[in-house]
Amino acid sequence: MRPYPVVTLAKARKLTLEAKATLVEGTSIIQKQATKVANQLTSENTFKEVATEWFINHMSDKSETHKARPKRVLEAELYPPIGNMPVADIAALMILAALKKVEKRGYCQALLRRLSGCFWLGQLLCSV
Repeated sequence: MRPYPVVTLAKARKLTLEAKATLVEGTSIIQKQATKVANQLTSENTFKEVATEWFINHMSDKSETHKARPKRVLEAELYPPIGNMPVADIAALMILAALKKVEKRGYCQALLRRLSGCFWLGQLLCSV
């Protein structure tokens, strides 16, 4: 047997009226939700805090050697330039600029290894 609906009929009607009012104002519901999420991403949510939480959630079942590379990239390359920045203020170009510094130091092979193993970075940024 399925559980009884959490949202009451009265609350569902209220939410429907609010959604219609939002559309009448010319604001899409998706835009309103995006604004709400952006407002939640305050200065308390720094890249380092979000990355640490992601690392704990997604890497807990991995071996220590599998965890090592992403941890090194975060600690050595990404935390210094953008670790204390609010997530809402970070652009992809900032991350690219941080990795370009590795390239300028002449560590092209290291950079290629970092980029080839950075599927996890995309997951992290998409989860933000």
